[in-house]
Amino acid sequence: MNICARCMGAAAGLGIGLTLIAYMKPLSDEATTVVITALLALPALVDWATQRLNLRESRNSIRLGTGLLLGLSSSIALTMNIALRALLTVPLVMTTASILLLTNEESHDYRILPF
Repeated sequence: MNICARCMGAAAGLGIGLTLIAYMKPLSDEATTVVITALLALPALVDWATQRLNLRESRNSIRLGTGLLLGLSSSIALTMNIALRALLTVPLVMTTASILLLTNEESHDYRILPF
């Protein structure tokens, strides 16, 4: 089974983030948590959007790095309280659905190595 570099990075980032969170004290300020979560996810969105709009060509090393940040962002989002998580779920699901609808098989580069 092939997996794209960004997806592989996101899965690894989620695993690393959940492991780190198990040993760290959670942030008490929810606003800070939301800002950190959004900032960590932003590079993946920018990389995907600029690539999709043909403004530049992304490389697997960039996709892997932005995927790692996206996975870390997802792990932090899992620590939020239920109401805040529900509030963030709608835009995240809509963004994911948009990406899936706009992305076609030709835009994925499934080569894992070399970068």
